[in-house]
Amino acid sequence: MRRFRPDAAGPGIELEPWSVADVEALLSQVCGDAPELPAVAAEFYRRSGGNPLQVRQLLRRAQRDGAQGF
Repeated sequence: MRRFRPDAAGPGIELEPWSVADVEALLSQVCGDAPELPAVAAEFYRRSGGNPLQVRQLLRRAQRDGAQGF
């Protein structure tokens, strides 16, 4: 869990890592359902550790590189 504190007096924001199901839900919303979606979500999760920013960066890279469905 990470805590973001813009200043010592301000409130913190706690971020939890995403689960594989969370990653799959995002990919499904962006790309639609496909038979390979669970495997792609698992790979994105493995590479990102569930970090939402890194998941999004992987998705952008896949879209940029022309991966089908992304």
